[in-house]
Amino acid sequence: MRIGAWTVSPALNSIERGDHSMKLEPRAMDVLVYLADRPGDVVSVEELLGAVWKGVVVGDGSVYLAIKQLRQALAAPGDDTAYIETIPKRGYRLTVPVERITVGQNTAVSTPANPPIELASADTSARNTGFALSSTRVAWLVAAVLAVALAAALVPAATESPPVPTQTKAILDLDVPGYVAGGLAVSLDGRYISYVGQSDGQRRIWLRPLDADRAQPLSGTEGAATVFWAPDSRNLAFTTNGGTLKKVDVEGGLVQELAEVSLPAVAWGSGAWSRDGAILHNIQADTAGRTQGNDAPAGFTIGTMSATGRALAPLTSPDVVNGETGHFVPRLLPDDDHFVYIGSGPQLRMATIYFGSRTAGTRTPLVSIEDLVQVNRRWNLAYADGYLLYSRGSALVAQQLDVAARTVVGEPRVVARNVDEFAVSATGLLVYSEQASPVLPAPQQRRLSWFDRSGRRISEIDARGAFAGPTLSPDERRVAVTILAATPGVSDISIVDVERGGSLPITVDDASDSAVVWSADGEKIAFSSGRGSIPFAPSAIYEQSAGGTGPQRLLFSGAAGEFVLPSDWSADVILFSRASKIGAKQEDIWALPTSGEQLAVNLLTSPARKHGAKLSPNGRWIAYTTDESGSNEVIAQPYPALDRELPISTRGGSSPRWRSDGRELYYVAPNDMLTAIEVRASDGDRLELGESHELFAIAAASDALFLDYEYDVAANGERFLVSEPVENAAAQDEPSVQSLRVVFNWTELLSDP
Repeated sequence: MRIGAWTVSPALNSIERGDHSMKLEPRAMDVLVYLADRPGDVVSVEELLGAVWKGVVVGDGSVYLAIKQLRQALAAPGDDTAYIETIPKRGYRLTVPVERITVGQNTAVSTPANPPIELASADTSARNTGFALSSTRVAWLVAAVLAVALAAALVPAATESPPVPTQTKAILDLDVPGYVAGGLAVSLDGRYISYVGQSDGQRRIWLRPLDADRAQPLSGTEGAATVFWAPDSRNLAFTTNGGTLKKVDVEGGLVQELAEVSLPAVAWGSGAWSRDGAILHNIQADTAGRTQGNDAPAGFTIGTMSATGRALAPLTSPDVVNGETGHFVPRLLPDDDHFVYIGSGPQLRMATIYFGSRTAGTRTPLVSIEDLVQVNRRWNLAYADGYLLYSRGSALVAQQLDVAARTVVGEPRVVARNVDEFAVSATGLLVYSEQASPVLPAPQQRRLSWFDRSGRRISEIDARGAFAGPTLSPDERRVAVTILAATPGVSDISIVDVERGGSLPITVDDASDSAVVWSADGEKIAFSSGRGSIPFAPSAIYEQSAGGTGPQRLLFSGAAGEFVLPSDWSADVILFSRASKIGAKQEDIWALPTSGEQLAVNLLTSPARKHGAKLSPNGRWIAYTTDESGSNEVIAQPYPALDRELPISTRGGSSPRWRSDGRELYYVAPNDMLTAIEVRASDGDRLELGESHELFAIAAASDALFLDYEYDVAANGERFLVSEPVENAAAQDEPSVQSLRVVFNWTELLSDP
């Protein structure tokens, strides 16, 4: 048949256009033929599943992936024809003419109904570049390869039977709906692939048995960030975004909490599980210090615990004197005592791979490299089949490791290029994602809108982006915002012109820059940053001209891994919250004088989280958010006495702000209602409050991990600047479907030209 400009041969699974031809995956061809038999008709996903997959249990993602493959195949340079149209909430239809072609007997082509899959063996001269397979063919291929491996293990050495080809290599692509980079892992027996997937706005662990048709989410793993397997290939451990280490039996069972690892789960929350039940995981050094009851170095370290324990004891100690900021990604070697791990240098891309011991406490450097970290800011490391596998720029390389001599042998050899993250089993299975895949969901786009007290939108600033934490300048002509990057934990600062729109970038780096405050005269800003330390842990405060000119000056620096966020800047002090680590249960409010010796002072300390402190305009009172009662409430105290607490909210609240004349105080209630409370007097040590009024509901907080505010208030209290989500008018009925490349007997890749 002819579909638009293409000649389609269903029996050959091929399409041709001029002198250009290509093969289609059989299911994709079946979908194309089904649509061509109904040109112009809208065909639902359910109908396609029933007609093409015919009883095979697959999800809607299989249809979406087939449509995506067809659109890519039918697209041609210079031709913007949309061959397949999506009808939101209904299905798809073919938009081009379909013409049947009568083929004479002399040109008829005979083709097997189900052509065999060819595997590239070790002596194959042509390189196998990979191919996409339907779920049933994947299951067949997996069974075949596993059967070969099993047969090889069972054949006696002295047998006269024909040799078993144990070095068969095969490469295929598996679709993984909702895949989010950072949590890829493979069971040691090579039968399961696990990854972090996002659906319905929630991240969970998804499990894909290689001999099954699709992946399924694991119940109870909500909020998962990273994953690693137990040696039994039945249990796995995972970290959550909140820094909790948990374990779960994939064949059924309750999720159990193991320990607090106190990490921003973006790049480093991976571990190892030994055969004797010990777990190795990176933890913040101060956590390890408290576990041991003594002082500990700054940064991150490798800790160890039993799989039933509740605390991790430190195994390693970062060399902070020479600029080492932490140890990450432990990987156990076959003897279960020695392990390899990554030690980070003073800059994000500088790192060393070390050889360590659980019992001896020694370490030996193996590989020093400056481009070990990839653009998505994840570190990855593995050991399998006598090789150390690690990233070098965008390439995955393997280098032989002599465990007895504690040294690498020879030069690293490229396994695959354009690799984002990878995982490997003990059975020769390698799984990786490619950097070209849009594996990280884009942060939510937001706009800056003015609202009146009734919640009516008055106007919108001519600027859109992944905004968070809007803060107006004293003259209300500019607004400072945090711009979220696609990589979790990375953000920059920009200043937006309120009247004309457009923005001025203040920072552009690979760190967490956020939480902007303005000086009283509007000439300068201050913000928190993770630069020069742990990039995703904002532990320092910098000052910068609001015009973006001149150098950025360091005002305060906490220890590596600390959590420091400025919240207000008066004529005398900068107020900021400070915690020993991200996710700490205690967060105190500090003050940094803007003149004199500029030594920071702890103003409010207690075993609770306290943050978002704001001074009243007359400097007599301080309002802040605390969870001391068990839930967030807004509290006020006289300043600088700080000798008694006055509740502002009574049923929950956060994000307090004062009106410029001090006559009104605002906060956000748990139901996202912006609430105003009258301040009748705030003289001396007396704060007299009047009635409170719910104004309007503001948008829920953005994807920013650390920011308190999504609103600011004009000086007169009549207008409110709100960061609100931009609704996407496009159809959102097609979930993200990514693919992972699966390689059986991956060491054969080393022999490819």
